[in-house]
Amino acid sequence: MSATKLAISIKNFTYKDRLKRLKLPTHKYRRIRGDMIEVYKILTNDSRVKLYLEQQQYLFRQRAGRLNQKGKSPSKLAIII
Repeated sequence: MSATKLAISIKNFTYKDRLKRLKLPTHKYRRIRGDMIEVYKILTNDSRVKLYLEQQQYLFRQRAGRLNQKGKSPSKLAIII
């Protein structure tokens, strides 16, 4: 159930009408806005994004090391992922 249905007086309206009456943005708009904020963080070197990317690189290197122990090359890892 969407949170807009909690407003009893507009419960039977369509989703778009409930959003208009409550003056809320659409889900599509919120997703695009969130994506733009994340791009801004990446472009401005936000430390949290950097830490996440470093963690992903570390995990990638760990997986590559495990594949090397089994006799496979790390280049095959990129194909697997």
